[in-house]
Amino acid sequence: MPSLFTKLFDILFPPSPELRIVRATTAAAVCVQCRPMYEDGIYALTHFKDGTMRALIHEAKFHHNAHALALLGTLFAHGLTHLPLPDANFLILPIPLSPARKRERGYNQVAEVLHAAARERSLAIDAHTLVRTRHTKPQTELSREERLHNMKDAFAVRTPERIAGAHIIVVDDVYTTGATLRAAKAALLPHTPASVTCLALAH
Repeated sequence: MPSLFTKLFDILFPPSPELRIVRATTAAAVCVQCRPMYEDGIYALTHFKDGTMRALIHEAKFHHNAHALALLGTLFAHGLTHLPLPDANFLILPIPLSPARKRERGYNQVAEVLHAAARERSLAIDAHTLVRTRHTKPQTELSREERLHNMKDAFAVRTPERIAGAHIIVVDDVYTTGATLRAAKAALLPHTPASVTCLALAH
């Protein structure tokens, strides 16, 4: 139930349609939307075209919405139990932002989603080992071919000893062509992980 302050604030500054969707969404509803799929070596937990999922991801990414981040954390924690992953302890790495974008945005929404998931179940999250080597253009502005070129050699591994022999899950919020996740995997493989699983919240 919205507080009186929230109701008054909404009268003065009407919330966007996506914010209204996020406010009305529950953890149970998010779990129902979890429909894992696998395509071209990448898992995705749900469909980005779904209005609720799109609203959650936009609110988390662009507005640092705590409720959206928590719900996406629930989606991730729930989704892991529905994927055919090896019976192993995984080290989970969010796709990193470039230092410039991190300063501009102030947070990495994927890392915050994973930390929210870790509050629901025991997960090993490492937001420091995989790093961006350079600033890249937003993928949404580019064609498929341009996306592949844009992400080439865009990642590096800061602490290789964390990767060697480990089962890795590398996570992004949305995957379209998969260029970002594949570039991250390419940076990880030379450091001899036991496995690398690419996973997006939505596709």
